[in-house]
Amino acid sequence: GYLPKSEKIALIGKAVNKQFTIYTKDNEIAYNGVAEEINTPLGSFNKMDFSSLEEQGEYYLTIDDKKSLPFIINKKVFDSSIWKSINFLRALRCGVDIEGIHSACHLNCRSFHSDGSSVPNFGGWHDAGDVSQFEICTGEMAHAILDLAENIKDKDNDLYVRLLEEARVGINWLLQTKFKDGYRALAVLYNVWRSNLLDK
Repeated sequence: GYLPKSEKIALIGKAVNKQFTIYTKDNEIAYNGVAEEINTPLGSFNKMDFSSLEEQGEYYLTIDDKKSLPFIINKKVFDSSIWKSINFLRALRCGVDIEGIHSACHLNCRSFHSDGSSVPNFGGWHDAGDVSQFEICTGEMAHAILDLAENIKDKDNDLYVRLLEEARVGINWLLQTKFKDGYRALAVLYNVWRSNLLDK
């Protein structure tokens, strides 16, 4: 979808008839336009620009005999992707039971200091590609989540609260994996799901 005041562009490879039409979900014409042929390093396309259509609602586009999937123009068009992303992070949490996904994990994994002390590695989020974790990625994610929370706190309290909850997961892991002299494990590389027993 698109924000009401944003640029609204759609692309199609080939179009016989350059005329395109935007319809409301009730099949009423909302916009008529003419596709412009453009050439890019990736190939030739027909560009359909309907940026002047700013009324919020659900629409679909037609050109030739083709019809797009429904899309929306709305001030909250990106909210669903934020919710999906933040809930995906919840599924990647380490060290806790995530119902329907995995049981509590890596409870026996620790980083050891040269002085013999150790800190637990579990917590935070697994990497999306495997079960490893990285301090830099966790710090960047927590910072991004807090930035987003700051920007929406006066607009959507439910999302604001949910963002703060998830940011705490990353920040708590960063705090618990730091030794008293400032040393920390920059990367925790797990390659298997293990039992949660500590070896003597």
